[in-house]
Order: sequence, then structure tokens, then C-alpha cells
Amino acid sequence: MQDGSWSLVGGGPHFPEDTGSPRYDSQRTTWRVSVKLKPEWEYEFHLNRGQFNSFRSAEGVPLESVRMTFKTGKARE
Repeated sequence: MQDGSWSLVGGGPHFPEDTGSPRYDSQRTTWRVSVKLKPEWEYEFHLNRGQFNSFRSAEGVPLESVRMTFKTGKARE
């Protein structure tokens, strides 16, 4: 993947709140971002979408849009 290039797309109450700087590992095969999640909440975002297509291979080919959804469990007591 191209270093320093990504598009985490979404917004509103179901978009996870980021808490750190996104980054790739040294081989640029794994991308990480820290987020703050609420218990028992549904989340949704896209990797690339529409004009926001910065996830690209080293050769510049954009990742096809990927929709991500998940729900968190109950809070630990």
C-alpha cells in the first residue's frame, strides 16, 4: 500500500471515534488506527468510498470500496 495514504469514510453516531494517528506497519501490509468504542453499539464505515479512495496499492491502484459493520458487546463490570 502507499504509505501515508488511506480513506476511512463515514460519519455520524455510528462512526467510531479515532483516538490516534493511523499508520501502516513497516511492510505496509497492515493498517492500524486506535478508536474509542461504546458498549452495545453498532458501527459502520467504509474503506474507500466514492471520491475518497486513498487506500491504494504501491502501484497506485485504489482499493475497491469495502463496507465494514460490527456491534460491540456489553460493558465489562
